[in-house]
Amino acid sequence: MPMRFNPFPRKSSGTPKIPASGWPDGWRGMGEMLAWAGGGLLFLLLGLWTGFLLWSPQVMTQFQRALASAGENTLILDRNGQPVAGVSGLENRSTIPIEQMSSSLVRAVVATEDQRFFDHKGMDPWRLAGAAWADLTSMEAAQGGSTITQQLVKLTLLSPEKTLRRKVKEVFMAMALERQLEKKSILEHYLNQIYLGNGTYGVEKAAQGYFHKPAQQLTLGESAFLAALIRMPEGYFAGVVLEGNPSRYLFPPDHPLMVRRQRVLERLLQLKWITQAAFQEANATPLAPYKPVSELSRAPYFVSHVLKEMHDILQGGHISGKGFRIYTTLDARQQVWAEEALSQAARLKDKPQAALVAMDPVTGHVRALVGGVDFSVSQFNRATQATRQPGSAVKPLLYAAALEHGFQPNSVFSDEPVVYQWGQTPNNPGETYEPHNYNGLYGVVREAPGRPLPVLPLSKDMTLGQALAVSSNVVAIQVLDRIGMNSFSAMGRKMGVEIDSRKGLCVALGCSETTPLALTASYAPFANGGLRQRPVFILKVTSMDGELLYEYQPPPPLPVISPWTAFQMNRLLAGVVERGTATRANLGRPQGGKTGTNDGPRDTWFIGFTPELLTGVWMGQDDNRVMKGEVGGTTTASMWKAFMEKALAAEPTRGFPVPPDEYDMVSTCLISGDRAGPHCPAKADFPYRTGDDPEAECRLHQGPLVSRMVDMETGELATPFCPTHAVQSRLFYASAELTYCHLHAPPGWSPPEQGNALAAPQVLPPP
Repeated sequence: MPMRFNPFPRKSSGTPKIPASGWPDGWRGMGEMLAWAGGGLLFLLLGLWTGFLLWSPQVMTQFQRALASAGENTLILDRNGQPVAGVSGLENRSTIPIEQMSSSLVRAVVATEDQRFFDHKGMDPWRLAGAAWADLTSMEAAQGGSTITQQLVKLTLLSPEKTLRRKVKEVFMAMALERQLEKKSILEHYLNQIYLGNGTYGVEKAAQGYFHKPAQQLTLGESAFLAALIRMPEGYFAGVVLEGNPSRYLFPPDHPLMVRRQRVLERLLQLKWITQAAFQEANATPLAPYKPVSELSRAPYFVSHVLKEMHDILQGGHISGKGFRIYTTLDARQQVWAEEALSQAARLKDKPQAALVAMDPVTGHVRALVGGVDFSVSQFNRATQATRQPGSAVKPLLYAAALEHGFQPNSVFSDEPVVYQWGQTPNNPGETYEPHNYNGLYGVVREAPGRPLPVLPLSKDMTLGQALAVSSNVVAIQVLDRIGMNSFSAMGRKMGVEIDSRKGLCVALGCSETTPLALTASYAPFANGGLRQRPVFILKVTSMDGELLYEYQPPPPLPVISPWTAFQMNRLLAGVVERGTATRANLGRPQGGKTGTNDGPRDTWFIGFTPELLTGVWMGQDDNRVMKGEVGGTTTASMWKAFMEKALAAEPTRGFPVPPDEYDMVSTCLISGDRAGPHCPAKADFPYRTGDDPEAECRLHQGPLVSRMVDMETGELATPFCPTHAVQSRLFYASAELTYCHLHAPPGWSPPEQGNALAAPQVLPPP
């Protein structure tokens, strides 16, 4: 039903009168001057008022044109200028008369946005003064001063620039509009124009989307929810849990949107526009709004993120009826291939979710983005909004910090269990941290996922380069302990990933959460000579007539690591796909990358790059359930490779940027760190600056190889007491010093004479 909103009737307080005696004689001259000044001011005001009256009809004409052009498509275009989505997918709108809107909804919006709407003439000086005072006392933009009429002008008639000139123009246009339209008509237009999140415009489509009912049937609690959304229609939904199909939002009571909704209800009660009983009923009724189903068809996750950025660019404005042309960085073909690659996740038994981000490592232009397996089921953008533990995929940032601190690819660490203790006192056992490798194996010969255990001499030592290739957790912890938490946190910040140092040493293994977009972008300096560019989605925005409204101005690339460190990291990360945990992702061209698997596993990752393209893939369950049998080097790496093979099929092979430093590629023993000799069982080429390369040839791997039976649990020579299933034959160099296993021997047992591998007798276990 139509309602009359005028809770504060206008009252006249009278006009102060000047005494009949006029001005005192001593002030007569001053009075004459003031009279002349007053006359001049009055003449000026009359001139301004006359100009305003002549200008007002033009504002109405512009407003009518804006409404008439509401059907003009706003188009989102890919990097080649081809349309990706249009108005039907972006501005989900249905215009209805105010009589078909719930009275509680109209009351809630007016009470929240402009409670004196029916008393002012387009500009509310009291509201403006109050907003200015709130901003001044809080030293930030704490409160808005715009009336509903001003907001309608901003939505339909003005550009998104935020200047004093535009604000003044907004005020005068609002006053002009008030002269031409009734309050009811202004309010009706406003309620049909406002953006309410998730691609919905106007209260009718919002009511249908969030509550599956027309706006006329909204309850008081539902009306307060929509009124609360107006302030921050996209920001309130970041990270909110979704459940069920169709998806419904689960808002905790302390969520900012629920707090805002409560304030709307309290304001209505304060204004006496609702009763105490209605207030209590609205609070007692559970609220579980649906996730509106968007009509986007192509690149829906990419487009939804572009919409979010557009609302930031427009500073609260919207796209409706503007006929904008939004030119993006999207490569439509790569987007299709990305969605096809992630379909592998849908075929797995546990039906996990997945996300993919592909970007140009040099410019930061995002070429493809997929935030979930099926947008029609879940619109939550896991690529940009989900914060997950990256596991070992964060280690390249740690190793880059180590190289910047003077470590070399051939720096040797011991890959064996370590124990860290702190806080011990005579009366307090303190705390203990015992990191372990993911598969429980240690040393150069430990098993890589999906590969048989190689027949090589046992050794617990390995180089920094090999530790990254096989993703040794215990070495990563040692590296962090030696360079310090501050160095790692600083490197993370420079690369765009926050490292939560409060979590302790486990941050070296990826226990600090981040998003797929942020983690993927952090690898760009490895492919770009140490330079970082932030991810870019929107290149420019024009009007329907071609007028430039916004254009991205790329900042100078930010040097975050030296070109030499970037070049070294290229080679270290190449080892991951050549001989480490990501052999399934090997493209047979210059590339690097790193797998990531956290405890469970609950998240699996592969972030990889070539000189042309950087891509990150994540897979996991929204509820953090364990994915049995998955690691970063299996399905995740396979999805990455499936996408990259298609995306790079037409790209010629080229190398990474070469630093200006003089350097040599030296074949290095992955166990001793020395220059590799002819008998070294594990070797790789690493770059060294001239003068830093290892001079001596490896002395560990000299002489002939001999076969000995080994207890695989201890890595020592087997005895008759070792379990048969734990004993295998291994090769040793003749000069290697060996010991016998004491773990399974009875007390008092004396081993045979020990010596080098050639002299040690062969002690076989009993059958």
